[in-house]
Order: sequence, then structure tokens, then C-alpha cells
Amino acid sequence: MQQSNFDVSEQQHSNAASPSRNEPENAEFFTRLHLFERPTERPRRGTFLLPKEDLFTADCALWRIDNQNLLQKYLPVVLDGTCSSCDQDVQSAIQLFSLEEQYDYETLSSITASGSGAISPSNLATDFYVCAQCELYALSYHKAYHLCFYVLKNAEEKLEQVSAKYADLSADELIGKCLEDKIWLNKIADIVMCVSKDGIKDKKLFPKELPID
Repeated sequence: MQQSNFDVSEQQHSNAASPSRNEPENAEFFTRLHLFERPTERPRRGTFLLPKEDLFTADCALWRIDNQNLLQKYLPVVLDGTCSSCDQDVQSAIQLFSLEEQYDYETLSSITASGSGAISPSNLATDFYVCAQCELYALSYHKAYHLCFYVLKNAEEKLEQVSAKYADLSADELIGKCLEDKIWLNKIADIVMCVSKDGIKDKKLFPKELPID
């Protein structure tokens, strides 16, 4: 039986539209796959794991995965015990990053550490186990805790830059030059205002001090 041109055209169109067996039907497959990396080390305590069946679901909470690693061969961490702040039941684990430079929290003076006392990059992030309510304020508390030292280091860096440019000025004159830089002052003020705005309003949330280091 002779095949018409219409039938040939229709067949070619049908073959072109059908996806290959090796090509995923969902175009978002590779997009989501690139968000993850293969784990190379044993995960630390507090690492979030992702069930395989939830890997490519649209509502998968990617921010819950520590370092965006898929750690299928490790058992999930059981969040038990009490909150690091208020002794309520633990609901989640959060990660707070410490400053690379150690300092005294009373005097804000830097502490020089070497050897075993130095902070390694792997120790900059600390896991905390908190309840649902304290989780909302933990980041603001952490920022406020280190705010004074952050402002001090920015002021020292600015003073060093100005003194290198105006080596003949006195200390008071150098400070005056720093205060003339309105852009720098506004940057510091914005940081302070941001921490103050998002600060803890209810002091009962933290009846005991949250361990930062």
C-alpha cells in the first residue's frame, strides 16, 4: 500500500516529538541536580539528610541540606534533648558561623592563637539545637553578640587606610578625616540599625546565654 505525503509528514513529526529514553522528560531534572554535590567526608552531627523520593520534588527545601550534599548512605540525625537557650524540646538544628579572629568578649581585644588553639576553617561553623521559637531569633542574637567587635574592626581598618594616606596628621585629625567619610559612616549605621531592628524584643527567649563558641 502506497503511503501518502501527509502520512510521512505526520510520522516524522511524531518521531521528532517523542523524547529519547536517555533524556529525562522533566527539563528541571538537570537544573535541580546541579544544586547538589557528592559528599566526600563523613557528615558532622546536625547535617540534614534528604530522602531519595524527595530529591526532585518541586517543594524540596534545599536550604535544609547542609553544604547542599546528598548524603544517602548516612542515617538521619535524631534531634533530641533540650534547646541550647531555653531548655525546651529541640525542633531543629541551625548553623552559626564564628569570626575567623578570636577575641575577648569583655575587652574586645584580639587573641593570638597558634597551633592547636587556632581556628581552622572546619570549626568556623557551629551547630546549635534549638526549639522552634528560639530558631526565629538565634541569627539576630548571633549578629548582636558580635556587633561591637565587628564595628571595632571596621573602625581600625578605616583608620589604618586614612593614616596611610595622611601620614603627617595627628590621631585626632585622622579620626576627624574618618568621620568626614559619610558613605562609610552610613554603612556602619545601616549595619547597627539592621541588627537593632531585628534584635530580640522578648528577653525571656534567652534566659540563659546561647553558647556562641
